[in-house]
Amino acid sequence: MKNSILLTLFTLFLTHTIQAQTAEDALNLITNESGFGIRAASMGNAFTALADDYSAVYWNPAGLAQSKNTIFSGGLYNLSINTDTDYLGNITSGNRNYTKFQSIGFVFPFPVSRGAFSIAAGYQRVQDLDQYIEFTGYNTNSSGPIFDFGQDELIPFDKNIQQTQKVASEGYMSQWSIAAAMDLSPNLSGGITINFIGGKETYTSDYFQEDIYNHYEIFPSDLYSYNYKQTINSTFSGVEYKFGGLWRFGKIFRFAGTITFPYGLTVEENWSENDNLAYDNGDVDASDLGDGYFDYIIKQPFKFSAGVSIHSPALILSGSATYIDWRQTRYEIPDDADPYDYEYLMEENVFFQNDYRAVLSYSAGAELRLFSSKRLRLRAGYRYLPSPLNNVDTEYDKQYYSGGIAYQIDINSTFEVSYVRGMWKTNTAYYYTDYASQNITTEKYLAGLVLRF
Repeated sequence: MKNSILLTLFTLFLTHTIQAQTAEDALNLITNESGFGIRAASMGNAFTALADDYSAVYWNPAGLAQSKNTIFSGGLYNLSINTDTDYLGNITSGNRNYTKFQSIGFVFPFPVSRGAFSIAAGYQRVQDLDQYIEFTGYNTNSSGPIFDFGQDELIPFDKNIQQTQKVASEGYMSQWSIAAAMDLSPNLSGGITINFIGGKETYTSDYFQEDIYNHYEIFPSDLYSYNYKQTINSTFSGVEYKFGGLWRFGKIFRFAGTITFPYGLTVEENWSENDNLAYDNGDVDASDLGDGYFDYIIKQPFKFSAGVSIHSPALILSGSATYIDWRQTRYEIPDDADPYDYEYLMEENVFFQNDYRAVLSYSAGAELRLFSSKRLRLRAGYRYLPSPLNNVDTEYDKQYYSGGIAYQIDINSTFEVSYVRGMWKTNTAYYYTDYASQNITTEKYLAGLVLRF
């Protein structure tokens, strides 16, 4: 065995393990909330002015005042992620499937002499943190790895190599919610939601490079392969406040708006890293690169949403828009932390101002009620989320198409299903690789039951 000592890029590992996050990491974590609710999903999330069930705690708490009956609801979903990754001209396809619990909650309207007053409570998962990316390609350019064998003997193993990268993540962001709503006037309702944010994520990265054409054949650089593995287990916590208003104009038109106030999302990470270097003769040098703990705070910006809905006995149309200025996102240091350990992380805050922008996302939906009993309902929707990055093509924006069916089984119960298809493009670089271009398609199937008493 050649007794390789360690990677000369030790500072790279130190930077990652102590203060790894970038502005892009923060935005990837918080920019793609999908909310919850099967009806909302099938109508493109155009639910700000329409929410009248438990999902109103997310879309607009003022909508809870529309509930005249006690409501209990719950649901599950299946998510499929498909990726086609172009790396150095080679296309690699990947697929992962996840089946998970989505939500459970209730709404209870109190009898009052005038107007309406309702409370709601429950639990829901509002964002998927699941992903899977795999790619491979032959790289003739320098990718970085250089090994130190002692006595000033530095051996590069950094080009003319076959590279394979696998990145997998599984997790979610969740909310325990309590909410209340009341009529403030005959045509105006107001509401508030307090969300106790939680969640977790397991992230793994597996990088492998191989000297498939035997360019590295002379001692001590008779290297065959190098493998670097990284695991990060993260947990999330925070408290979020949301206020909403709903204006009713007769039985046809509704206008609504919500404000979600900034809050600090605390992220706690436990990480570990290891690698091994293999030689042509079969010898392997394996190294434990360490493990540890790191925590930080992501300060999220204001979120403003507005919506309108049009109601008739047979057809409902709705539209929503949300404005977020992602330039206001910030990393913050925990109160008991040493600022010296966070110097690199704080430097990332400048990239929020320089590389990101304010965006206006929008969605539209429709619901058609069939037959005189209105027991069968067909739904469809569209949702558009611009990329938070400055100066990127529209192909990096996210688009979602959706549809669904609801059937009222009896006077108290309704079964709902929906389907959501999303598509977008990303460019990502990992340790030792050039940028890889990914075309991502997601398919989500949701099903659940709503009980009204």
